Amino acid sequence: LHDGAQQQLVSTIINLQLALQNWSSAPERARQSVERALSDASSGIDGLREIAAGIHPAILTLRGLAAALEALADRLPLPVRLDATHRRLPEPIEASVYFFCSEALTNVVKHAKASSAWVRVAVEEDRCTIEVGDDGIGGAEARLETSGLIGLRDRIGALKGAMHISSPVSSGTTLRAWIPLSYDTPATRADRDA
Repeated sequence: LHDGAQQQLVSTIINLQLALQNWSSAPERARQSVERALSDASSGIDGLREIAAGIHPAILTLRGLAAALEALADRLPLPVRLDATHRRLPEPIEASVYFFCSEALTNVVKHAKASSAWVRVAVEEDRCTIEVGDDGIGGAEARLETSGLIGLRDRIGALKGAMHISSPVSSGTTLRAWIPLSYDTPATRADRDA
């Protein structure tokens, strides 16, 4: 709620306030602010619907990880280059990878001062590899007092995977993670239907 829908609704309010300020003196700027507010409000509603549906985005269940990540990237205020497998994975892995990427991209938007980001998800032999990176300021570290990166590491660790952070100052941040596909998970609906 805090990082997604709430931020979009706060942005909606700010853009509407800007529109009111510019209504008479700069009508074109006011119109642009209203358009941004409408977009933010729409995204906020979508985010609240996902939360109300059990936090698990419907697109992830219905169309898979690649489609869910594409929808996520489209909602962000910076370009995201996406290269994601279209192969269906066990449901717990798809959900964990999606939320890992979502939280990592939220961190990019909030902290990295980046102009672009990228996400790569691949299936290689018996594991899924994930990479989320940006061209921002770098310097990110997993410290006990910064729960975001620790939380990402814990999410991957819960599936018996591992995460590595590369974040040299002024050179962006890249999170690389892998999750084994061979640990005991139930088959996806697509696997059962095949």
